[in-house]
Order: sequence, then structure tokens, then C-alpha cells
Amino acid sequence: MLALALAIDPSSAEARLLSAQWQEHERAATAETRSLLESAVALASWVETSPLVAATTLAAIYVRTGEPRRAVALLEPLLEDPPVRETGLRVRASATLARAQLAAGRPQGGGGRLVDGAG
Repeated sequence: MLALALAIDPSSAEARLLSAQWQEHERAATAETRSLLESAVALASWVETSPLVAATTLAAIYVRTGEPRRAVALLEPLLEDPPVRETGLRVRASATLARAQLAAGRPQGGGGRLVDGAG
């Protein structure tokens, strides 16, 4: 089914995200999972899904593979503008950003602001 979705619309960020999420769930994230997520984020052809879903999943992979600075660079702009309204998604992304900042040796100066939306 996932292969069919990608075959029907290879430019669909959501089809790539779904494929990557399935791969991550079924087995440890692979280079193919990472590639699917990177292309989904780059395509940015979102219809029903917040781009923050793919970005958060990809950022978590970056942290696990020792590239926390890439995770920080990916998530910070998405959490700053426009405001993320889905509380659960915002909290998950903010927690991933905080882990990335710690792994990168950066202070978490704005971490609370990102989680609670106050500023």
C-alpha cells in the first residue's frame, strides 16, 4: 500500500512520511527511513499533515545518530513561526528540540517558551 502511494504521487510529502513512519515502527530507522523523511521535509507538499510531524521524527533520528545541530536547525524555525496550535505536537517537538540542544551543548534558553507558547 505504501509503495503504491509513493508510485501514485512520488512528490507527496505525506506519502513519504507515512512510509518512513511505518519503517520506523516496524524496524529500527534505516538510511532509507531518514532519506524518506528528508525528502518529505524538503518537498513540503503538505495537505493534511503539519510539517512539524515529519520534522520532529527526522530531528529525533538526527539526535540518535549524533547530529543534534541538524535537529536544532530543523526544529527551531518551525516552532517559532507560525505558532504551532496542536498542543501535543508542539510539546513533542519542543522536547525533541530540548534533547537536541542538550546533545549539541547549547543552552536551552527558549525551551519553556516553545512548550507553553508564552513569549
